Amino acid sequence: MTISLSEFIKKYELDVLNKSLELKGLNKAEFLNDLKIIMQSISKLFDSLANTSYKNEGLLLLGLAKLQKKDAVILKSDIKNCLLIERYDALTNSFEKLEKENYIKIKEIRTNIHQVKLNEEDNPNFKIFREIVQNYWESPEEQKNRVKKWEELE
Repeated sequence: MTISLSEFIKKYELDVLNKSLELKGLNKAEFLNDLKIIMQSISKLFDSLANTSYKNEGLLLLGLAKLQKKDAVILKSDIKNCLLIERYDALTNSFEKLEKENYIKIKEIRTNIHQVKLNEEDNPNFKIFREIVQNYWESPEEQKNRVKKWEELE
């Protein structure tokens, strides 16, 4: 079941300013479940947007946001693996374009080894983007691993 944002606000009377929000027991669990459904919907929207326009750039941002939760140092090859992209040259232009547009920062560690990071300082909205992606978006690598687990259970 999906719930719209307006339904969520009305259901929990979040727009009533003279009433405090009191959540206990099942009501609190239902609130958190509804909130999770909304966040998953937003994540699916990000996924759709990433796959329609500037496909590689959007996917690269999703992969980078997902990996920033796990690793302090993220290499270009980590993102390639996360997105299950076989050829690195498919992402070369995307890295350059995103760096030029100031969405990411790239630091050369050694020849052919580059550290990549979302540029949250210049793009503060990337903080919420990263939080939503880390919690609700499933990378192609995670999907592949989940399918492997299901195959092992059969």
